[in-house]
Amino acid sequence: MIAVSLIAISMIAPPAEAQQHCPAVELIYDTNENLAEKKVDTNKDCKKDQFVYYLDGKAEKAEADTNYDGLLDTWTFYEKDGKTVARQEFDINGDGKKDRWVQYRNGEPRTQLDDKNGDGKPDATLYYENEIPARLEEDTNLDGRTDRWVTYKNGEVSIIEDDTKHDGKPDVRAEFATDGSKTRELQDTRSDRKWDVAIHYRDGKKVKVEEDTSNNGKMDVVTYYKTDIIVRREADTTDDGRFDSVAYFKNGKERRQTRDKDGDGKPELVIHLDAKGNKEREEVDTKKDGKPDVIRFFAGGKLVRQEEDTDADGKPDIITDYDAQTPLKSRADTNGDGKMDTFIHYANGKKVKQQEDRDGNGKVDARYSFDPAGKVLTEQLDEDGDGYFELASFYTAGVIQRRVTRSKKTDKPQRIEHFEKKKLVRVELDENLDGNIDLWNFHVASGSLERQEQDSNYDGMVDTWVKLDVHTGKEIQVRRDLNGDGKSDTIRTSDSKGNPQKFEEDRNGDGRPDRWLHYSKGKASSFEEDTDYDGKVDLKGTLSASGQPTKEFRDTTGNGKFDLIVSYKGGVKTREQRDTTGDGNYDVISSYQNGIQTRQQRDTTGDGKYDSTVTFKAGRKATESRDTNRDGVPDIVVRLDSQGRPEREEIDKNFDRKPDFIKIYQDGTLVREEVDEDFDGKFELVTLMKNGLPSRSEADTNGDGKPDVTIDYKDGRMKKQEEDLDFDGRPDVVTRFDDEERPRRIDEDTDGDGRLETVTFLKDGIKQKTEKDRNGDGKPDVVVYYENGVMARQEEDSDFDGKMDRFERAGSEKGTVIQEADTDGNGKIDTWLTLDSKGNVLKREEDRLGNGKPDFTAWFKNGKLSRLEQDTKGKGCADLRQWFTRAGKVRAEYVDSNGDCKTDSWSYFEADLLVRQGQDTDGNGRPNVLNHFNKQGEMTIQELANNGRDPDQKLMLGPGGVVTGQCSLDEKGKKLNTRAVVRNGQVTEVLYDGSGNGIADTREVYENGALARLDADTNGDGKPDVTQFFTGGKMTRQDEDLDYDGVVDRAFQGQTPLDVGANTSISGAKFGKLGCGSFHGFWWKR
Repeated sequence: MIAVSLIAISMIAPPAEAQQHCPAVELIYDTNENLAEKKVDTNKDCKKDQFVYYLDGKAEKAEADTNYDGLLDTWTFYEKDGKTVARQEFDINGDGKKDRWVQYRNGEPRTQLDDKNGDGKPDATLYYENEIPARLEEDTNLDGRTDRWVTYKNGEVSIIEDDTKHDGKPDVRAEFATDGSKTRELQDTRSDRKWDVAIHYRDGKKVKVEEDTSNNGKMDVVTYYKTDIIVRREADTTDDGRFDSVAYFKNGKERRQTRDKDGDGKPELVIHLDAKGNKEREEVDTKKDGKPDVIRFFAGGKLVRQEEDTDADGKPDIITDYDAQTPLKSRADTNGDGKMDTFIHYANGKKVKQQEDRDGNGKVDARYSFDPAGKVLTEQLDEDGDGYFELASFYTAGVIQRRVTRSKKTDKPQRIEHFEKKKLVRVELDENLDGNIDLWNFHVASGSLERQEQDSNYDGMVDTWVKLDVHTGKEIQVRRDLNGDGKSDTIRTSDSKGNPQKFEEDRNGDGRPDRWLHYSKGKASSFEEDTDYDGKVDLKGTLSASGQPTKEFRDTTGNGKFDLIVSYKGGVKTREQRDTTGDGNYDVISSYQNGIQTRQQRDTTGDGKYDSTVTFKAGRKATESRDTNRDGVPDIVVRLDSQGRPEREEIDKNFDRKPDFIKIYQDGTLVREEVDEDFDGKFELVTLMKNGLPSRSEADTNGDGKPDVTIDYKDGRMKKQEEDLDFDGRPDVVTRFDDEERPRRIDEDTDGDGRLETVTFLKDGIKQKTEKDRNGDGKPDVVVYYENGVMARQEEDSDFDGKMDRFERAGSEKGTVIQEADTDGNGKIDTWLTLDSKGNVLKREEDRLGNGKPDFTAWFKNGKLSRLEQDTKGKGCADLRQWFTRAGKVRAEYVDSNGDCKTDSWSYFEADLLVRQGQDTDGNGRPNVLNHFNKQGEMTIQELANNGRDPDQKLMLGPGGVVTGQCSLDEKGKKLNTRAVVRNGQVTEVLYDGSGNGIADTREVYENGALARLDADTNGDGKPDVTQFFTGGKMTRQDEDLDYDGVVDRAFQGQTPLDVGANTSISGAKFGKLGCGSFHGFWWKR
């Protein structure tokens, strides 16, 4: 128990006469006569409006109602000295909420926070230095972010920065003089953190504005003011740091503007404006000689005339009239004779027509028209001055496209020139002057002639096409139309020197060449032909110097691949190569002598090796051979008769270069087969054939020269097979087959006594039943039944008395077998065995009581006993259950000792020693006691379930079963948190774990059964810091270690404080682990 002292406060009442006059100050003292509170009425309205609170006689806090509305609006907090202000809080607007907070350091204000919208959050922060304002941060739009920064100098505003766009960056900065007047304002109009506008003030009036319009960090426009009226504007339009454009103002209106971009002091442009700001005149010095050579005149601010002096003679030689900035017409003196000789007309401001008098005779001899973009469209010239415009040129976007020369007599074109990208590309000529074009010349960009088209017979159709080498001018290709259908029938191709290279011919008139001749050194060397006119070359070859073919390549399938090569010598065929698979490899080679075939080789596998060979004799096949393993040696040889039918076939299956499979034919029909299956040179399997079908086979499997396997056939199908497995000359297995060659019955001599004692019956090749006569009495004593080819059950007459006494069937689990037996011969089954697919026993059941039901069951794992259950009392339930280790030792035993079909004992063993035993002492089938034993068989721990299924108490036992300790659950019944120490039958100590961390934090010490002392650990460091002493059940003293250093700091006797000697250690040993652990999992998992 920890005692708490209360401090009583007494009040000293003022005299009655003072109460009547409402004393201005009221003082309140504590019991130690220290000042505790001061109340002051500052405005003498008999209401206290200032309150000061003291601690140990020093001011701690003050509260005040400064506007006398009855509500506190100022709070002041003091440092420990009671004099120095530490913090102040204010309610400025009198709404009852604090909206200003001032923090002090060493009595001087450091920061002031203001809440201007009453949401309880500061939106302005004022920082002080040396008791005067230094910096202010303010959220003017109350969005939670600072958007105004004020900097003070000597307590006066020096700089104000505003974030007017509320993007977190100041974009306006105002600077102030000490008298409060603005001196400069900077603006960031592009929000790029750069000041691009600077406004300067003098005596509070604007005198200059600087602007950075190009965003390069330099002010390039400066405007000057006088008494807030603009007088001049200078601009740097070239970003070179010089102000090249100056505008002059009068009474705030611009009257003149000059531009001197090169800075030579001679303006290139001077603009004069009237009093309304409209242009009157522009003077332009394009030659930069200080004299204007272009003068533009304006009326009402609109251009009406422009005069140009291009030859600097002081006289205008180009005059253009305008209407509202749009040119109407222009006249020019181009030869300087003082006469206008060029006239230009405009429409909608665009030049549309131009006429010229080039020879100065007063007559137009050149005419031009223009497109909407002002580009020349047509040009017409009278070059000989006879008044007939014989030359006309046509343009697109100002670029010449076509030039036509006409005859004055016929007025028809006799020469037409075509251009592309200003280059001559084609010329059309009328060579016979009949008024029709009959020759077309085509040129490359360099101007060289590239090709020609000609109507050679003047019938109006092109019949010759010529392509020329642009460097040598030689014909490199000539195409001719011989039949007048407009298509080339022959094409001759030559090199750049004119030597022939190739000749193409269209023989069927479909417009496509189907025969080609190629030349070498001026002579035909090879040819190609499309013989079926499908557009694909299907025949090509090479030619000798005399023109005879030396080799031909043919596409016989029309798939575009040459699959036949024919070689010639002196015009006679000597060899053929064929690609029969279309893979590009020639897999058949035929050799010829004097034009007659003698041999043929074939690659049947496509590996590039010829594995099949046919020889010919007098033009007919004589032999066929194949090399199936591609080792270069034939392993199949077939000899043919004079009619080409097989006579004998020899096959070498193991590639030892000796035949091991021979087929013999008669008149082309197979009559006998001989097989050497073990490749020993002896043919042990012989099959006789009839009408090409097997009739009987005989096999000698042991090489003794006698057949030991025979198969008889009917209509080529197996009917019966006999096998002599022990080679004694008698059949051991006889198999009969159905019409589908599936076994239907198998007779076997399994013991070698010459009797076929085992018979298996099959249906559709699947086992149905097996019968076996083991004692030779002619009766089956073992019968096995099958389902889907798998054993379903077995019956056995073990004593050959004609009665089946052993049974076997398939278990419920896949692959298991159930065996049943009558072991005592009473006609009743008393033993059941379950076996796996390997014959291992999985379970054994016995009827030991003779009631027809199994009362003993044993389970096995890997051939060893793993568990058993037994009904020893005949109650119909197991009263003994045992589990075994791999070594065959009992590891657990459950017993029903009274035969009520409820387990009342649970025993667990390790190395043949009892380690735990659960007991049911109530007879309800649930354990309520669990005993733990050591290796000596002594009980060491006992767990009890006193009030239900779950345990609630644990006893620690010493030698002889004496209780030495007791652990109990907490109030919630969740954890063991209390341990009692017992000595000589009495509790001497009780430990509590109040925090649930497994370590005690309270200790009760008992003497002669009565509480003597209580130790408590209140801070969780494992050491007592409060000790209470008891006598007769009542607390007599309490010691407290307030700073947890192990030494008593304060002591009480009842409610009376006691003097404590220096360095008096607090009683009680250090706390340790409770040591109760937890209950064994047995209670929940059995």
